[in-house]
Parts: sequence; C-alpha cells; structure tokens
Amino acid sequence: DLFASVNFEDRSGLDELNAQYERAGLRVLARQPKPKRVKPMCDCCGVKTGKSKCTICSSVYYCGRECQKRDWKNGHKAACAG
Repeated sequence: DLFASVNFEDRSGLDELNAQYERAGLRVLARQPKPKRVKPMCDCCGVKTGKSKCTICSSVYYCGRECQKRDWKNGHKAACAG
C-alpha cells in the first residue's frame, strides 16, 4: 500500500511520500512552482493594471474612474446591458 508507511502527521514524511510517488510513476505536484498570477490590464487604456471590474458584468477591468466612465460612454453600456 502506497500510503501505509507514511505518517501524515509528521511533515518529514513528505519527502518519503514524494519518493514513493516518483517510484510509482506519478508526478509530484508539491515540487512544482505556483504559476504567477497575471494581473488584468485596463480594458479602456490597456496601459495600467485594472484595479476594479464592471459591477454589472464583471468581465472588464479599469485602472480608474476616468477609464470606466470613458468606456461606458464609448460602448460598454450597450454591450454590458445587451
């Protein structure tokens, strides 16, 4: 049994569990680095990081109030409500 010999309460058993996974041909996920989180860009200007989302559809990001207002007037209002 793959798990019978591992004491899960003892964190030092993690290396042994990973070794057993590798011997069984399984991929050890704990050793892979976490992917970096991609920050959304402003859907209006595309330059700055989007800090807020449209509260209606939550599908577009804005860097600030000015871009949100500009995008709303330039067509997001129709696309969001439609």
